[in-house]
Amino acid sequence: MGELMLTNFRVDDRVEDKETHKRGRVIFVYSELGLKGEVIAILFDGHDEAFAVPADSVRKISTRQS
Repeated sequence: MGELMLTNFRVDDRVEDKETHKRGRVIFVYSELGLKGEVIAILFDGHDEAFAVPADSVRKISTRQS
């Protein structure tokens, strides 16, 4: 619809990839002007290496604890 999507991701947010449903934790939010709010680094569960992904390809997941 042409809306500007604000990501507002922060380090330690739990996220899930919209396509693969892999879950992980945000470990870095790029602050360069051209990338800000568009690319985040995620350490997916079970992996030793972080991946830079477009912020709009993941969604935040609840971290509620019982």
